[in-house]
Amino acid sequence: MYSNIEPVRRESKTRPAALLALTLLIFFISSGSGTIIINEVELNPNGDDRSPDVLEWVELYNTGNEDVDISGWALVTAHGDKEIVRIPSGSTIEAKGFYAIPERPPKEQWLDNLDESVILKDNSGVEVDRTPKLADDRDDSCAWSRYPDGSPNWGFMISSKRAPASGDFCRSGRDDDALSCCFGKYDDGSLWNVSCLNVGDQPDSCPIEDPLIESEECEISNEDECWIGQEEGFTNATYYLKFDMNQVVSGSGFVNVDNGYYTTPYGDVISVELNTKEHGSGSYESEESTRLLRENRSIKFDNVSFNVGNASIEMDKDISASYTTTTLGLPRNRSMTYSSTWTEELCSKSRMTSAVVGSRYSNRYHVPWCRDAKRIKPENRRWFSSPGEAYAHGYQACMNCIQNNVTDTSMSESYRYATSVDLESRIVRDQNRSMMVVDSEFDGMGHIGVLKLSDPGASVHGVPVIEAREDYIGSFRIYDRIDEENSSLTFNKSTSGTGFAATSKRIREGQKTYEYGTGIYDSEELIETETNYIAKDISVVHAPVNQTLTNDISINSSLKWKEGVWSRVRNTSYIGEEYTNADRLDKETEVRGLNEMKTEANFSGKARYRVIAQQGHWSNNYDGAGGAVYISAMDLIEEWVQITNRGAGPVDMTGWTLLDKGDTYTHKFPFPNGFTLFPGAIVKVHSGHGRNSTTDLYMGLGVEIWNNDGDCVILRDETENLVDRKCTDADGGPRSYEINMDEQYEGDYSVHRKIILTGVPKYDRPHLNVTKTGEIDHLNCSEISSIARYVIKVENDGNRAIGPVYIKDIFPQRSSFIDSSIRPTELTAGSANWTLTHLAIGDVSSITLWLDVVNCPDGELVNRAKATGGYNGDYWIAGDSFCTILVDEG
Repeated sequence: MYSNIEPVRRESKTRPAALLALTLLIFFISSGSGTIIINEVELNPNGDDRSPDVLEWVELYNTGNEDVDISGWALVTAHGDKEIVRIPSGSTIEAKGFYAIPERPPKEQWLDNLDESVILKDNSGVEVDRTPKLADDRDDSCAWSRYPDGSPNWGFMISSKRAPASGDFCRSGRDDDALSCCFGKYDDGSLWNVSCLNVGDQPDSCPIEDPLIESEECEISNEDECWIGQEEGFTNATYYLKFDMNQVVSGSGFVNVDNGYYTTPYGDVISVELNTKEHGSGSYESEESTRLLRENRSIKFDNVSFNVGNASIEMDKDISASYTTTTLGLPRNRSMTYSSTWTEELCSKSRMTSAVVGSRYSNRYHVPWCRDAKRIKPENRRWFSSPGEAYAHGYQACMNCIQNNVTDTSMSESYRYATSVDLESRIVRDQNRSMMVVDSEFDGMGHIGVLKLSDPGASVHGVPVIEAREDYIGSFRIYDRIDEENSSLTFNKSTSGTGFAATSKRIREGQKTYEYGTGIYDSEELIETETNYIAKDISVVHAPVNQTLTNDISINSSLKWKEGVWSRVRNTSYIGEEYTNADRLDKETEVRGLNEMKTEANFSGKARYRVIAQQGHWSNNYDGAGGAVYISAMDLIEEWVQITNRGAGPVDMTGWTLLDKGDTYTHKFPFPNGFTLFPGAIVKVHSGHGRNSTTDLYMGLGVEIWNNDGDCVILRDETENLVDRKCTDADGGPRSYEINMDEQYEGDYSVHRKIILTGVPKYDRPHLNVTKTGEIDHLNCSEISSIARYVIKVENDGNRAIGPVYIKDIFPQRSSFIDSSIRPTELTAGSANWTLTHLAIGDVSSITLWLDVVNCPDGELVNRAKATGGYNGDYWIAGDSFCTILVDEG
């Protein structure tokens, strides 16, 4: 087993003495047998578990430098019915090799999806290795794997059977699990190191790490937080609380710190939390300043009182620690020896736990104090106990109500197995903004993690604004700054060092940047979620790494570099590049929105560049005046059709059918009885086999039914009325792709490239871009007046069709309207208004405006244009632009 290096204490006697009356907490490290470990486990593969082609499997890995004969070894399950899988005779794992078992399992489902642990035993029945308790209810291609191979860290990522761990982490199904900083504990007392931002189930318990108190289980609260126990029956009576601490500590010996700061421990709506942990032996210096402020205010809605408060936490911390073994003297000539490398952890988060209210005739929920909530008629109010419950019933947050009041963001910083660590950290948290600044230098393992949810209720199915993780093993210097305010976040990173590095940052569904490998690493990166902007400067050189974490655990790995960046608009465009098997890579990439990427790269290895542009919307119902349910996407290669409910209420699809336009035979799929598509929900209908769920349905066909060169899909309701029809080129619709570029290079190359796609979304949300230019006509300038000519451009560079669009121009002082290229819908002495029925994605509308400016002014001529557009019935966006004309008669 592996340990997060809890203190190992050794007692020595100089002469016989009575037993010391102290209860000591001791953790043993089991070295196992040989170099074979369990490296990856697939509990719930994609597809129908009853199918003989869908197999659950376990992968073994040989960490040593010699081949190992595993004939007669066995895998034993520890949860539910005990299953045993024997490894056949003649089975050998090569040095640094992989072995996946079984080829033929004892039954289709031999691994449980919840709380499963797998034990590896050798041919004499001796336990060699066992996994922590694992869970997987996703039914997809994600599996639990050590990362990197052979390390003590487990992560939930894209499976890589019989191959090195992919490092492509799958999103967590729960918000707190994605930033869990607790330790999993076994019955035998050993610990598994669960790295922050590893995904999966929360550990059942977490040890209380007081060196002189016996370990106990601490109960996990409703918030899945196991760092603090809450007293039953405690009520919050504090109206005002302020806490200030300034502390300086220095010395040598053993350190164990576990601090928690909670602005809303009981009863309030919005909470801000900060937890710090550190322990180790050796020299230690620390300076810390912590400030906490909490003010309550009570509001009443529907005769129910809600505690709403102002809450903030700030911490500045400077630590320098070096590992050495420390021996402390005890009474009666006894001694205690501490040998613990350093662990430093910091986790912070904010969340909303309030009951929320929605209208029975809408799919939006509101916090009770929002103006939108007050507009709901009492007879139409529908209450939910939390944002999560509202989301589960098809409701989404009213963003002008939610996002300005709670950030719902988690941030973490941790260092483990560190022989030295020197760090300065600053963190600021309140309901509306967050900031974390990290400046650290360490030798060991380091981790930075950020998870920002797009909707406080979307922890299960929603797409995060950003999910970022950085993992390092070796000697590194990190400078990271994360600034977050309301709905946006900026991530500024600069890291250099030698060892293993793996980073992954996903921005909503539209962008991702990532890299991993071993050797020399130097990277600078800037991400702005509000503008979909990424700037990346990276230089890496491959070299093997050998990092000793404990006497029993070391990382001996050699991974050539993999790096990539991509941007996409679903069903519309994709721009991406990836470098693999790279001995060296030196590149600069700038991504300006979802439709532009510029790269300069010099590399030795493989590179692939992809650009795909698909022609607009090709659904009859997408932009028309059709019903709520429409065909939003289809993939002819992967054989699925996606259906979306954009309406305000649920739709019972019992009796509905989905059909293809076959040449000789039409395939017809009836929707299951009782299947309901909730507002905002999406379901994919696959042609093959699988297990039906609320998000995926399967036609159960053994053949491909969609023609790859073009096809049509038809959706009809229970009365056979046409709901929607979507086609590709071969059957009379638009072509599937306007652009399809796929370039691959292998060897030593230098690449300069720039891709710009026009007419596709630049942003992964609704957005209007307003620009205004102007000039003055000097030739017609007289002592009485002159003519100013302006051009107003309004571009829909977001991902939704906008309509209507209201444009308003506010004239400069002492000017009057002459004419415009589009007739104003409203004209006053100081402004003009125009109304556009709609702007499709990528459309640009221009208005030329002529004004009579009195006395041909000298100096500056300033005025402003603004545009407001609607989408989804009750949502609005706005943009504006100022124009300044410098007038010089001379």
